[in-house]
Amino acid sequence: TRLIYVVKIQSAVELSFIFYLTVITWVTLLAVIFIIENMENQLIMQRELEHVEKMNTISQLAAAVAHEIRNPMTTVRGFLQMLNSSGTVSDHDKSYIKISIEELDRAQAIINDYLSISKPPKSGIEQFDLTKVLHDSIQIITAYAAVNNIHIQSDIAPALKLFGFKHEIQQVLMNIMKNGIEAMEAGETLEVSAYERDNMIKIAIKDHGCGIPKDELKWLGTAYFTNKENGTGLGLAVSYEIIKRMHGRIKVQSQVQVGTTFTLHIPTHPKQLEENAEENV
Repeated sequence: TRLIYVVKIQSAVELSFIFYLTVITWVTLLAVIFIIENMENQLIMQRELEHVEKMNTISQLAAAVAHEIRNPMTTVRGFLQMLNSSGTVSDHDKSYIKISIEELDRAQAIINDYLSISKPPKSGIEQFDLTKVLHDSIQIITAYAAVNNIHIQSDIAPALKLFGFKHEIQQVLMNIMKNGIEAMEAGETLEVSAYERDNMIKIAIKDHGCGIPKDELKWLGTAYFTNKENGTGLGLAVSYEIIKRMHGRIKVQSQVQVGTTFTLHIPTHPKQLEENAEENV
């Protein structure tokens, strides 16, 4: 508009001024955009470095102490079971023994989560029946859902095949489904669906629980972050690491008091997965 006005009044001096002003404005604008994008990239890299450093610390800790801790824990658990089954212990004392065994099992589960983060991906990538793995995982978690009076509804496409780590994928599914069950009230339904589209396997696990605040979504998958009273945050951290090894990603949509949907996007093509596994051997 300024240029049209200057041309209309035929002012050569103002025309050159407008031209230089426009050039300076655009150069400044582009420079500001470049600086902003560069700062955003630096922040992303910094968060990634912090995440990698934290994972390395956990890996070193797990590798150093896991074996030494698990052996005495197994011994203690065995003796507690023997005491619990003996006839010389009163029912009152057996209740304490039961609590001790449960706490040992919880500690064992935490150690397993540490080891899941620290262990490198397997070199042998296999093709497996993902449909069967999904149905098996649902069948396993159904007992836990029944205890909490939660129903599970599934819509899984037949004959889904996937190249990857079979047992690790099952671990991811179990972690996310368990979190969904614990987030819901009795009588609600956990929805599980899976299908293939554009060479990507998409698995959606939707609960109708308490939801996750928006300011906490960005911290999902980081070690030690959890909004559960007795949680450690390692379950989702393990899940994110496993999917990342398979060149996939996890998307989360959540609304407070409405529910949360975890969507796993995993590529079906085996080439990138094999290259990634070779690089980590």
